[in-house]
Amino acid sequence: MGVRWATFLLMAGLMAAPRPALAVDVFFNGVKITGLKNQNFPSCSVKFDKSGNIHVTAKGYSVQQMTQAEPGKPPAGKSATAKLSSRKSVKYQYFLVSTGQSAKASNWDVDVFINGKWVQKVRSAGDQVVLDVSRHLKVGKNQLMFAAVKNYAGKGRLSSSPAVHLRVLLGRGTRGGGTVSVEHTIADFRARADQTTNFSRSATIAIE
Repeated sequence: MGVRWATFLLMAGLMAAPRPALAVDVFFNGVKITGLKNQNFPSCSVKFDKSGNIHVTAKGYSVQQMTQAEPGKPPAGKSATAKLSSRKSVKYQYFLVSTGQSAKASNWDVDVFINGKWVQKVRSAGDQVVLDVSRHLKVGKNQLMFAAVKNYAGKGRLSSSPAVHLRVLLGRGTRGGGTVSVEHTIADFRARADQTTNFSRSATIAIE
């Protein structure tokens, strides 16, 4: 009887124990962030899916997957944890474009740096450059530098006219139909054929 009575008490306890709540996950801009603490993001939209999971959408914030290792073990692959960054993404598209007057005869190579990072080499003897540089920019102040190096490419000087130049623009624009239209020029750099000494120009630009 003692064994039966103990079994009865055990079964009764299991039946009386509260059922665990269904586990739900939280997603921020499509990335799982379940368990994230001490974060506050205003102006968000919240959606509950059919499984009870919570989906939060907030413009202007990026989500970055982080690698987390167990104590005493090296990192291995991606973890389920996430780090949220409050750095706002730029509002518009920004393009680097090369052009100029008889630019191929100017004998210049121009290296472009954004926020201290090399982004692109523009060669007067090369093809036209049309490059989306939005990912290299941040909202607010950015540092831009053009470094020009004379390059005769073993062929000698092609022109000494001040009218002949390589021009490199950075501007806000749009892409569509296979073409890019720069609507607002933010930086305008020129290297003329009559110049022979290597030089650089830097500027602080404001980005939205």
